[in-house]
Amino acid sequence: MKSTTKLMLTAAIAIFIGLPLSKSNLFAGNSKSNAPAKVDMCHMTSNGKSHTIMVSPSAVAAHLAHGDAIGACP
Repeated sequence: MKSTTKLMLTAAIAIFIGLPLSKSNLFAGNSKSNAPAKVDMCHMTSNGKSHTIMVSPSAVAAHLAHGDAIGACP
């Protein structure tokens, strides 16, 4: 899947579930490099704590499914 398609899917999921979008919370990669863009997510751990992680756009849906949120943790 092309990175543009992945990004569009990530944005569509975020919009569908009502999350605010900004360039800063969707992109962490350097557009001049060949590295894939990463998505900041607030990852919930099994003990109820959270921390910010950066995941591939293809992993966003799985993280949303188990309670994580798009964007950095507060």
